[in-house]
Amino acid sequence: MRPMRYGILTALLIAVLAIVSHISVLAQNEAPVDPGVQTALHIIRPEAIRAHVEFLADDALEGRHTGSRGYDLAARYVRAQFTALGLKSGVKDGSYFQPVTLRQTEVDGGETSLVIACNGQERPLAYNKDFVLLDTHAHNTGGVSAPVVFVGYGVTAPEFHYDDYAGVDVKDKIAAVLSFEAPASFPATERAYYMDGEVKCEIAHEHGAIGIIEISTPELEQKFPWEFQLREVKIGFNSMHWLDAPDHVFNVVEGIKADALLNRSGAEALFSGEAVTLPGIFAAAKAGKTSSFALNKTVSIRYVARHTPVNSVNVVGVLPGSDPARRNEYVVFTAHLDHLGIGPSVDGDSIYNGALDNAAGSSVMLEVARFLCRAAVGASTECGLRRADRRRAGFAGITSVRESTSAARSDCGEHQCGWRGLYRSCQGRCRLRRGALVIGGTGTARGA
Repeated sequence: MRPMRYGILTALLIAVLAIVSHISVLAQNEAPVDPGVQTALHIIRPEAIRAHVEFLADDALEGRHTGSRGYDLAARYVRAQFTALGLKSGVKDGSYFQPVTLRQTEVDGGETSLVIACNGQERPLAYNKDFVLLDTHAHNTGGVSAPVVFVGYGVTAPEFHYDDYAGVDVKDKIAAVLSFEAPASFPATERAYYMDGEVKCEIAHEHGAIGIIEISTPELEQKFPWEFQLREVKIGFNSMHWLDAPDHVFNVVEGIKADALLNRSGAEALFSGEAVTLPGIFAAAKAGKTSSFALNKTVSIRYVARHTPVNSVNVVGVLPGSDPARRNEYVVFTAHLDHLGIGPSVDGDSIYNGALDNAAGSSVMLEVARFLCRAAVGASTECGLRRADRRRAGFAGITSVRESTSAARSDCGEHQCGWRGLYRSCQGRCRLRRGALVIGGTGTARGA
C-alpha cells in the first residue's frame, strides 16, 4: 500500500461541507443554505475521515473486491459505524445488510473472435490486443454478424434536437459509436448521461441495431489507456452485473447481441479504405461535427464466456424523519464500498487499495451521516442547519463498482431497498484530478 497523500484531507473537508450544504437544502426544501452552515467547520472531523480511509484502504482488506473477505470486513465496519451513530437498519430484517446477487463474467479469448469482412477479404482481430467484449453476462455464448454503420456519438436527444441516427438505417446492423463521448454543446449533466455506454446501447437498440462497436478518441485514450481498459473489463466496472431476478441480468440490453470495444489497431482496421478516415472522424468529433455513414464492411463476432455467481451485500442505514408530511420521503446518500481487490502487480504491489476509489467517498458518507445525526438530536443550530431531519435520510454503502452507477434508480430505489418516496439521491465518488479531489455524482441522476 502506498502512503496516502495528506493534502487529500483538506480537499475532503471542503467536499464534505459542499455535500452537507447540498443535503441540507434538499432536506429542508429551502434555498439558499443559511450562512450558518459554515459553522460546520468545527463539527466535521478531518481526522475521522482520515481514520475511515486508512482502515478501508488498508492492505488487510485486500482491495475490498466485491463479494470477497475484504469487502465483507468493510461492510461490517460501515455497519458498526451506522449502529454507533444511531441509524436504524434500512433492511427489513434489521441486519443493515441487503443481500445482492451478482454475476461475474470472464470471456474466453481463445474461443472468441471478431472478423472484419470487405469485398471477399477477411481480417480477424486478436482478443485483448485489438478488441475486448463488454456485457457478456446474459449468455455464455453468443454473437452477431451484420453490416456496420458509424453513428458518431450514438446519441438521440430530442430535447436538444440532436440525432446521430438521422439519415442512416441501422436496423439489423451493428452501430459503431465513439465511446464515452457526447456532444460538448450539451449541458454537463445531460452530456454525462448520454456518454454512458448503457445509454448508447439502449439508443442503438431503439433504432433497431443488433450489435454495437465502441471506439475511443485520442483524448479518451490519454485518460484511459488500453491497458487500463483491459484491467477494468477483467476485474473492474464491466466484470459484474446485478441479477435483479433469478437468471435475469439487470441493465443489459438483450437486443444488443454483442458489444465490442476496439483498441486503436482494431479501429484502424475497421475504417481502413472507407471514404471517411479514422483521423477524419476524430478531427470532426473534436470540432463537434460528427457525421454518420454506412461502412462497406461486415463484422462477425462470436464469444464464449464463463459465468460465476457472486454474493455480496449493500449496507443500509436510515435516519428517521420528523415532519409528518415528509417523513416518508427520502434523501439518500450512497457511496460504492468495493474496489478492484488483488490484480496485476504495479511496482511490486498487487493490492488495489482504492483509497480514492472509493474509500474516500465512503468516508465522506460516514461523516455526513454523523453530521446529520448530530443535527437531528438537537444540535441543529450548532451544525448550521434548520430542521435537517424533516425528511428521512438514507445512507448506503453499496457493492459492485459497475452497479453503483445505477444506485439512485436501483440499489436505493423501491424495488431493491423497498424505499418509497425517494426525493433526492446523492452519490459520493472521489477522483484525484490535476491535484484536486473531485467528488462527483451529487444530486439526483437522470433516469432516477
